[in-house]
Amino acid sequence: MVVRIIVPFRVRSYDISNGRRLMKAALLERIAAALKWICARLSPASSARLGIVLGDIARLLDKRRREVARRNLRMAFGNAKSEEEINQIIRGVFRNIGQTAVEFLQIPTLTLDKAQAMITPDHRERLDECLRAGRGVVLVASHFGNWELMAAAGALAGYKISAVARPLDDPVLDKIVGKIRESSGLEVLSRRTSALAVVRRLKRDGIVGILADQNTRKQNIFVDFFGIKAATTPGPALLALRTGAALVPAFMMRDGPGKHRLILEEPIPVVRTGNEEADIIATTQKCVDVLERYVRQYPSQWLWVHRRWRTRPRGEKPLY
Repeated sequence: MVVRIIVPFRVRSYDISNGRRLMKAALLERIAAALKWICARLSPASSARLGIVLGDIARLLDKRRREVARRNLRMAFGNAKSEEEINQIIRGVFRNIGQTAVEFLQIPTLTLDKAQAMITPDHRERLDECLRAGRGVVLVASHFGNWELMAAAGALAGYKISAVARPLDDPVLDKIVGKIRESSGLEVLSRRTSALAVVRRLKRDGIVGILADQNTRKQNIFVDFFGIKAATTPGPALLALRTGAALVPAFMMRDGPGKHRLILEEPIPVVRTGNEEADIIATTQKCVDVLERYVRQYPSQWLWVHRRWRTRPRGEKPLY
């Protein structure tokens, strides 16, 4: 007689890689929670000191990004700056990154009162005038000063703000960072899926912030940045052309320990000749010219560690 044993469920082998992913996720979430708890209890002065220390450590350990910054600065300024000036800028860049990281972890406990004590707005009326006129606003932002704090402070102040962000390569970190950003009331839209949502927000007289200062490998246009062709997103100019939204360059400039200045530039006139491709390039060049003016004046506050000129026009040799 043959006895058949029927198992009422499917036996699966343990997925070791999945287990490791879960452990990694749990560990990162615990670390993030601990860091947020610590940073939330720091005074502005202590936050600045911690950020400076972290930035100095990162500069000493991260040789690759340090050398990318050096290469970028030499391409941008040539011999106009001495080696000591270049080193000083690089030191400031890493310190700004460290301070921005600490302040980013404080966003979940940031209140409107705290934000107002930290931030002095310059020309807020420019933004309000655009909104009163019934226009959406594209905030042309950049990795300058504390760019994360700019969006969070605007959301806390009651503005309907959406930020377009590229998902991080690590999904666990992406989830953690997304939660911190959204804790202020900011709406975060994925760059991969947000086109329709962005248009809807602008047509409802909302504000959309786009970081438009990094190398764009696909769907790019080339404009001049420090006299070098730079692959740039056409997004802000394209949205302004097609929706009638205002283009407002915005900068959150570091202005002392725990202090910032939110600078809202005059809206950039959108070029309209009927040739959309040429209009997008011309309008984007205007945006990049404003950024270059600020970076020249405050070089240590921009993210020089990014390979801004990595993508080259067809036929050109790599710069890195």
